[in-house]
Amino acid sequence: MDKSSCYTPLCEMFATVAQKEKKNIVAPLKLVKGGLRFVAFAKTKAETAAAETIHRFAPNLVYGEKVYIAAKGGIRALFSFGSIATKESPDVFRDGVSLTPGFTLKSAPAYRVNYSRLWVAALRTLKQMGCEISYSEKSTPEVGYKPVTIMEGVFRQSPIKKTVIIPLDDAEIMLMNRGDTFYIIGNNICDQQKIVTTVNSVLTNASVYLKNFKSITTLNISESERLFESWLQGVDADKVSLNGCAFEFSPSAADVIGYSDMKYDEVKRMDISVNSFKNAVFDFGTNIDTIIEQTYDLYSEYHKGQAAFDAAVEKWVGEELD
Repeated sequence: MDKSSCYTPLCEMFATVAQKEKKNIVAPLKLVKGGLRFVAFAKTKAETAAAETIHRFAPNLVYGEKVYIAAKGGIRALFSFGSIATKESPDVFRDGVSLTPGFTLKSAPAYRVNYSRLWVAALRTLKQMGCEISYSEKSTPEVGYKPVTIMEGVFRQSPIKKTVIIPLDDAEIMLMNRGDTFYIIGNNICDQQKIVTTVNSVLTNASVYLKNFKSITTLNISESERLFESWLQGVDADKVSLNGCAFEFSPSAADVIGYSDMKYDEVKRMDISVNSFKNAVFDFGTNIDTIIEQTYDLYSEYHKGQAAFDAAVEKWVGEELD
């Protein structure tokens, strides 16, 4: 266990799963419940291989995505993204929104990571193996850790159609959509007003305002613990199988979507939003079967499919780590 951390790192949890050992596991409650998701670039062959390995055993939680980089100063400002970055000007922004003059837009392959749900999947697996799980109220020590700000709004107020990253001198701001939700993730930046001001200065007519976000959370997390290779250190990945992620098909995001479509057929007569259902499949994986059963059980109480489904999801989240 990493002595500089007050919780068990992902690599140790994955190794414990692979070795089928019973250990005492300490998890950061705020991080597990924080809903942290982000996009990460794999800039080397080793990082790409690690990302693809994690994608194989958690295809609904880690998967490839093309990301757009909006930086000031042209190609030199994008040098840190290396040869993976290519110049493009596609339909990235919402109608009426444009890149402010002086900024350059490029794209590069990346991976979207549902980090908090990855923790939950690992913790559920370990608990089922008989491990003792305890939760730390304090996410991490302050020394050596950087703040991450999670701002959650609604899709109709999003200025983007595709994921965009704004790199700063020592930080970065990510804008991403997910179903009916719009996120801004500030990496190594916790000044909420600065985040909003920066987005509005880079994207003309973005119209992003603090008052429009329904929740804002700040976490501390080690930068090294957000690297794909660090998650696999000392891990026999071929032996890792996570709760909710063990699909009976070749692992890919497209296959997860196909699985979601198949499962949606079981509830489509209940007038449940396709987006909210698909998001739940990506969050909870094969545990969607239990949520569907609970939705039917709750329908007599709510008399509306969407309300019953939302209640079933809330019930699952409230009990999944008990």
